[in-house]
Amino acid sequence: MRLIATQSDFNSALIESVDETVAALFSREVVIALHFNLETRHLIMREDIPNSLQTLMLTLKGNFGMSALTIGRAIAKRFYRSCI
Repeated sequence: MRLIATQSDFNSALIESVDETVAALFSREVVIALHFNLETRHLIMREDIPNSLQTLMLTLKGNFGMSALTIGRAIAKRFYRSCI
């Protein structure tokens, strides 16, 4: 069980959930490419992802099409599991 006590803990858990889910579904290289895409095209650094979830989902949709919804659900499930 992981206690989410602060906003920083929440953000860290969410970022880890994004990275772990994308790595599990695809590869670590895809995680790196996703972060590169967010940074260069949208000026969103890794630590800013929790404040830019809509852009994250639009980026996933641009790269993976309708599968982005499934990826988003998998991220949410992993995040939820990390919080209980």
